[in-house]
Amino acid sequence: MDLPIGSRAVELTVRVDPFACGACACCFTPPIDFLADGAHASERLFRRAAELIQHADVANAAWFFALPEKNLEDGC
Repeated sequence: MDLPIGSRAVELTVRVDPFACGACACCFTPPIDFLADGAHASERLFRRAAELIQHADVANAAWFFALPEKNLEDGC
């Protein structure tokens, strides 16, 4: 998820090929700069939600972005 455009939700589809280490044969996916670690939302969305939470609360910010409250509690 990313910040909405007007009243429309924005869902990002990111495809990243896994990398295989030649030395140990382990596979991994590199980090993606604009996505929050372990989250399904962009850093930009979390920053805006954090700003909103300063003026309201987690429940209202979650409602505004159509996210579960738990996502904002963990991410912000």
